[in-house]
Amino acid sequence: MQATVDDKIFIARQPILDVGGRCVAYELLFRSGATGGAGRIDDPTRATARVIVNTINAMGTAFTVGGKKAYVNCDRHMLLERVFEPLNPDTFVLEIVEDVVGDEDVVACVAELVQQGYEIALDDFVMTDEHLARTKALLPYATCVKLDLAGNSPAQMRAAVAQLRARNPRLMFLAEKVETATQHRTCLDWGYHLFQGYYFARPEVLEGRRIDPSVAAVMRILQLLRNDPQIDLLEDAFKREPVVTLNLLKYINSAAIGLKVQIESIRQALTIIGLRKLQQWLLLMVFAGGAGNAAHALFENAAMRARTMENLAQAIDAKGKMHEQAFLVGVLSRMEALCGMGIGEILAEYDLGPEIAEALGEAKGVLGRLLQLVAAVELDDVEAAYRSCSSLGIDPARLKSSVTESWSWLESLRT
Repeated sequence: MQATVDDKIFIARQPILDVGGRCVAYELLFRSGATGGAGRIDDPTRATARVIVNTINAMGTAFTVGGKKAYVNCDRHMLLERVFEPLNPDTFVLEIVEDVVGDEDVVACVAELVQQGYEIALDDFVMTDEHLARTKALLPYATCVKLDLAGNSPAQMRAAVAQLRARNPRLMFLAEKVETATQHRTCLDWGYHLFQGYYFARPEVLEGRRIDPSVAAVMRILQLLRNDPQIDLLEDAFKREPVVTLNLLKYINSAAIGLKVQIESIRQALTIIGLRKLQQWLLLMVFAGGAGNAAHALFENAAMRARTMENLAQAIDAKGKMHEQAFLVGVLSRMEALCGMGIGEILAEYDLGPEIAEALGEAKGVLGRLLQLVAAVELDDVEAAYRSCSSLGIDPARLKSSVTESWSWLESLRT
């Protein structure tokens, strides 16, 4: 499927170098297109959320930053909503933007984040009495201050190292907007540890495919979470939203939360992430402003295929967990049409276990034969469907009732 401009997402990254000239991190920035323009998102909260969601859901942290750190901006609103807590503190460094006041509420949030292992950077630090007063309570929690050569005089840049280190001996100093070799050498002499600017590299725009669930879908699940639902209800809610489910799988298997586990069912994914992290992750997606680009008919087809496979798997193994795996296979089998994501990409991106991988990649095993069966039903190939029923030991009458039940279930999704 050829992507349109609206199918694509973009992130700019600018390297951060150490004193030896080695790239140790990237600052991630929102971009609206391949040309590198910052776009028309005026809300900094939404811009940062889009960067994080795109990094995790569409591109993956391995592609975006490799094993290096990822610096992302955060404002007061995102701090107070604690939307960063689902992220892996080994990967993400939180840059508190310059207009955040270190009041009691903000400091409490920052203290929690530091306790959880996050590094805090203070962005666009200016050596003025006003800025020092605004950030006084935040300095003890920071691991890095970023000072802009364009926003500070040479005297201020030099004085910052001694003055701020007296308040926090652990501080690292990052010089921003370094544009010449002379500026670089001077900042090295002053005691700066990290460097960022056009002298080293301009922001590089990375491109990925959008897998962006609608805000309405995410909000429905968030509303359900407010009532502390049973796992069965929560699992059912995710089954109704195939693309949200795909993003959940990508999130769990990304470096964003530091887990790398085989996922064989939606229930298992929900159990692993836990309700608190799930709620925070969904909230982050709301901030990002989902678009829901896939055609409605494709969503219905994915849901119908998954539900039918689930019903048939229960006929084969009534007491086991095959039905959970079958639903997941049904959803993922339509991801190329839904999101332009081929089976090979899915298997490379997610650790789904051998049975699911075999079913999706080679149509082998019981799950693979179930997938062939529902494909035959979709094509109205009665002979092939009945042959598959025979090989799986499924009564054709059960096939008919499973399809009927799936249509009824799909109808309930429209209400």
